[in-house]
Amino acid sequence: MVVPMKAVAAAAMAPASSSGTSFSVGHVSQRRRYQAKKAASRARSAASATIHSAEESPVWLQVMTMAPSPLSLRIAATGPSGGVVGSTMIGVVANHLEPSSLRSARSGGRSRVRSVAYVAAAAFVLALAWAPAALAASSGGAAGSEVSSTLSAAQAVILGLIEGVTEYLPVSSTGHLTVAGRLLDIGESDALDSYVVVIQLGAIIAVIVAFPKRIAQLAKGLIGRSAEGRRLLIAVLAAFLPAALLGVALGDVIKDRLFGPGPVAAAWIVGGLALVLFAERLRPAAGRALEELGPRDALIIGVAQAAALWPGVSRSLVTIVAAVLVGLNLPAAVEFSFVLGLATLSAATLYELAKGGGDVVDAYGWATPLLGMVVAFASALVAVRWLLSFLTSHDLRPFGWYRLAIGAVTVGLMATGTLS
Repeated sequence: MVVPMKAVAAAAMAPASSSGTSFSVGHVSQRRRYQAKKAASRARSAASATIHSAEESPVWLQVMTMAPSPLSLRIAATGPSGGVVGSTMIGVVANHLEPSSLRSARSGGRSRVRSVAYVAAAAFVLALAWAPAALAASSGGAAGSEVSSTLSAAQAVILGLIEGVTEYLPVSSTGHLTVAGRLLDIGESDALDSYVVVIQLGAIIAVIVAFPKRIAQLAKGLIGRSAEGRRLLIAVLAAFLPAALLGVALGDVIKDRLFGPGPVAAAWIVGGLALVLFAERLRPAAGRALEELGPRDALIIGVAQAAALWPGVSRSLVTIVAAVLVGLNLPAAVEFSFVLGLATLSAATLYELAKGGGDVVDAYGWATPLLGMVVAFASALVAVRWLLSFLTSHDLRPFGWYRLAIGAVTVGLMATGTLS
């Protein structure tokens, strides 16, 4: 389709009246203003004229004033049904009446408001899980130091919800579960430790449901039917090994010295400060796709994941940050964090099932662990999909503020003696 150049040139001078965006031609004489008005009139006439083509149905020329920059207009040819069948960009000598700095400030303000709203929503969801725990802790304080040796259905739901919501968000599920267990006065036992790991099975299934094509690609790579799947599988294995080896070697030391509210709160606060200060640097303008990740960079991500053995650090956080730093774009970094989590959590769950699965069943039966897994699955699936959508237009800073807030709350509970 050929658009007459005179019509295009005249449209470039036409003022935008229908979209609410105004243009002005500055510093021109009165005569040239008059000529511009006449040109605009001719453009509107040309825009309403029917352009016939031997191969297309009649189309109309439409001036689109919502251009990607204040120095351009889009001329689009649309059919009778309203669908755009062709368009071109032309430059115009014009300026927005509204300064770009004001538009940027207003856009930034809206973004900050949305970020605060998301943080508030996340805090509210977790508060629903924490409120019963805090109430149980405060009401049980006068009853003595007796600790519950059973796990009620309500407690299973609370732990499952916390596990699912926090497992793939950069806020540390282990830290949340450690503090929640203290608040619920569930006590410390090998069965409870195994239970907390076993309900991760729900979060594992959530990733399989959320990324079926990626999981199928890995499976094809395993049997030699996908070169990209094989490459990604090697990267996942390289990233998995450091944390696995250190976890086996230092597991007992970490459990004895770091699984408490103090170390968890410290990790939350340090990680929160890092996110608040450096989140913008974690949204690179460009980066490599996940298929381009090699074993060396994957090993670097795996070393970073080993830092998440400290409860409160967050496996999701350190793997996303490390993946971006080695050159992946943010969506690829997030997806690799999920896929790596699938491998890491699966190994940990299988290990705990082999070692303490019998203790879990003896202590809590079958129904309570299954309930926790179901809740973890449902909440993890929602959290994964929400995070992917959230990061398309936001950075990780809101999670930094959340970490600072939850760290401060934990310190406050320790100071009042509610949490020990």
